[in-house]
Amino acid sequence: MKGPGADGAEDVLAYVVCAVPHKDWLARGRGFGYIEVLGVHPRVRGLGLASALLARTMQTFRDEGLELAVRNVDAESLTDAGVLYERLGFTTVRRSVTLAKEF
Repeated sequence: MKGPGADGAEDVLAYVVCAVPHKDWLARGRGFGYIEVLGVHPRVRGLGLASALLARTMQTFRDEGLELAVRNVDAESLTDAGVLYERLGFTTVRRSVTLAKEF
């Protein structure tokens, strides 16, 4: 989604990037689409753009015969992303731990 920027040029206000990872379908037992990235410009947050993009994404997944939409969300997200996804009907399937080692 684009809109006018401060300098009069168009800015990207919201975007979603998805993938349909056919190779992973067997592990999940059904066809699914993966929401890789969702972003909304800070100046237009709270206007429902993320919800609108996700609703359109899920409709596209359904239209393509997919049975599931998947998104990984940081449990400590400062933007409360989990709340957005839960409001749209997503449920927590599992939580994971990230391990790191400094050198």
